[in-house]
Amino acid sequence: MTDTVTPLEQQQGDLAVNLAHSLAKEKRYNEALQTYREFVRVFPWHIRVREARENMARIYEKRQRFDLAARQYEELYRALGVSQLGLAYNLEAARLHELQGEEERAVRIYKELNSIDPNSEAAKRARERMESLNLVQKSGDYLKREAFTDQSEKSSPQKE
Repeated sequence: MTDTVTPLEQQQGDLAVNLAHSLAKEKRYNEALQTYREFVRVFPWHIRVREARENMARIYEKRQRFDLAARQYEELYRALGVSQLGLAYNLEAARLHELQGEEERAVRIYKELNSIDPNSEAAKRARERMESLNLVQKSGDYLKREAFTDQSEKSSPQKE
């Protein structure tokens, strides 16, 4: 077996991705996803795998399948590793985990981004998200406490 990609294999891969793009433009998302998945399976070495995974993630997100969208970004991160683009993909995965209600998992990724490259744009955005999550949690606790206080004042006898 050889590692050399033939022009025919390159062309077949390009045709598959182009077909998937066309299906997605026509909003035939099931067929587009199937074509992208088959492309990634058959041509894992192809230069356009990243493009296919990004498009799969977008389609999954449109369909509110945040778990599957996040998985695509995680695969892209694993493929690219610690690079600006790789870290950005990992940040996208965290955002999708957050949308799914998996805040702890998102925070783990945010912390990982800060430990890997604290000066990167992805780490900066991760810190902003962690601050935002902390504020939301604090305000949520505050609102619950305030509601409890209001109820207890209504139910307790008034001093006269």
